[in-house]
Amino acid sequence: MQIEVQEKLKNNKPLLDYLHTHSYWYKYLNRDPANFKKLEDEYKENLRKYKMERASETLSTIEMLTSIVNTLK
Repeated sequence: MQIEVQEKLKNNKPLLDYLHTHSYWYKYLNRDPANFKKLEDEYKENLRKYKMERASETLSTIEMLTSIVNTLK
C-alpha cells in the first residue's frame, strides 16, 4: 500500500476501523490507490445507513414506551 494512503488512513481512525472490519479493501488499495475514494464513499454510505437504523430503532422504542404508558393510564 502506498505511503500516501497509509497516512490518510492513519489520520482517520474511524475509516481505519472500517478497513479492519472490511479487509477486502486492502487488496483494492494495494492494487490501485485511487480506490481510496471508493473506500471513503462506501464508508460514508454505511455510516448513513447505520445512523438511519439507529434513529428508526429509537423511534420504535419511543412508540413502544408511549403505548405502554397509554395502556397503564
